[in-house]
Amino acid sequence: MAIPRGTFSDYLLVVRRPQAAAFLSASLISGAGSALTTIAVPIAVYQMTSSLAALGTTWVIRIVVSFITLPLAGVVADRYDRRKTMVVSNYASILADGLMLLGFVAPDLRLLMAGLAVLQAANRFHGPASAALFPRFFAPDELPVANSAKAAVGQVVSLAAPALGGLLAHGWGIAPLFVLDAVSFLVAAVIIARIRLNTEARTRDTSRPGSPTAAYRVRSFVVDMRDGLLASVASTPALVYLVTGAVGAASARLVDVIGVPLTLDVLRLGPQGLGYLYSAMAAGSLVAIVLLPLARLERADFRVYGLFEALSAGLMIVFAVSRHPLLSLGSLGVRACLDTISGVMLDTQVQKEICPSRLGRVSSAIFLSYVVGSLVGVGLAAGAGAQRATTPFVVLAALTGMVGVWVARAYPLKDPSLPRSPHIRRTLSS
Repeated sequence: MAIPRGTFSDYLLVVRRPQAAAFLSASLISGAGSALTTIAVPIAVYQMTSSLAALGTTWVIRIVVSFITLPLAGVVADRYDRRKTMVVSNYASILADGLMLLGFVAPDLRLLMAGLAVLQAANRFHGPASAALFPRFFAPDELPVANSAKAAVGQVVSLAAPALGGLLAHGWGIAPLFVLDAVSFLVAAVIIARIRLNTEARTRDTSRPGSPTAAYRVRSFVVDMRDGLLASVASTPALVYLVTGAVGAASARLVDVIGVPLTLDVLRLGPQGLGYLYSAMAAGSLVAIVLLPLARLERADFRVYGLFEALSAGLMIVFAVSRHPLLSLGSLGVRACLDTISGVMLDTQVQKEICPSRLGRVSSAIFLSYVVGSLVGVGLAAGAGAQRATTPFVVLAALTGMVGVWVARAYPLKDPSLPRSPHIRRTLSS
């Protein structure tokens, strides 16, 4: 299927929509602030304790809080006003920054950890509401470009904000980072509160008889969570997102944990090698942002997604077994490029197929798959010890490749809305 070429002016679609532009600007501001605490928390914990075990505890807190809050967050995003949910979560994040600042200044590690738990919970309620609200600003045929613009904003934040946080930590110290993060959440909350939609509140689900709004009021959270999970596994793109999200998070944690011994002992790049590693991934993602509007890859047949996953699996193996710095870091950068494009394609497919009244719960399930994958990745890396985790990488790559082959075989070439696999057609029709 021929894909029309585009230009960077396609991104102006978001700018021409004042409400959408405000939404993305709030995401940019709060995302930049969150990157500051990403730098501040581990440094603060290590300065207070000089303990690697304490650093590991921060990961345990994030994982436990995510498991508890994400299923509830999806239901809240679908039952209540998503915009107000985001505002409340931002105010809760301000409270969390205050607790962490007090814990650092006191110093009181328990208070800092309590603030971290509140921050993680607030972020988990914010995520599904934000993901479910974003498609409301655009028509279905505008979603590919809109998701590309959203991905571009995310990559700008991920590239610039951590470096800025490191410079500020060096020049000002740790405490001001918590203050700046709180200010960013306050500004974002004010922007989101001023966004107006014609019919926000609860989205009506016309597939159910009677009054969906009344049904939401009487149905238990447990039933709603079950419905969201069923919706996640019944939609092929959402199911693919669950699997690839978990695998991608697991591989990311492997990279995080083995990054230091990899760059120091295997690639012999010295202390700056870890920076090269993350820079390679950021550069690959930025290349994806260039390719998306020019080649319209995000509008391509969903079958192409399967090809991207198969290529990503091969690049993962190259990264795992290579002993040459250029080849190892280059494969990681190209994989980051493909993963960014694949993420935009999946976002668009999920937004088109999932009923808006379930989109919050499906988004919550996808976020939860990241948490599960992160837990698996940390476990695999710990099991591998200080040596390079070649075997876990190869296993994850094999799983990624199988998903790619499944998607490529399941979807026809010309109609991405109808899988050719009878089993998948029966699943979707049910």
